Amino acid sequence: MVAAASRPQSPNGYCLRLNCAGYPQAAPTGRLWDPGNNRPLPFQAWPSGSSRVPAVFRPDWKDGSCLYIPCDRESFAGHENWRQEYAYLIWRPEDGITQYLRAVHELLNSEDYRGVRRG
Repeated sequence: MVAAASRPQSPNGYCLRLNCAGYPQAAPTGRLWDPGNNRPLPFQAWPSGSSRVPAVFRPDWKDGSCLYIPCDRESFAGHENWRQEYAYLIWRPEDGITQYLRAVHELLNSEDYRGVRRG
């Protein structure tokens, strides 16, 4: 569970299901998860925002199977330009899984985060 800033009618955090095959040399890939029903979190329950949050939490990207963020191995593929544009978010094995979780936490606690998408 990654904590989220308090927003009306929104959860205090979001669960991520991470695939860590090849970790730590290979970056993990993660998706939002509904632990109560043991399935992907429905899109209408995803985080919303005005710019950065919806750019990362994209149901239209690979059908929501991963987050559109440079430290996610599935999203990084094909985005070599991210090495320069988002160098601070490129996977660093020495930082471990906390790098991924920190990036998600920062988004969910930013001013951009507006709470649950709701439809």
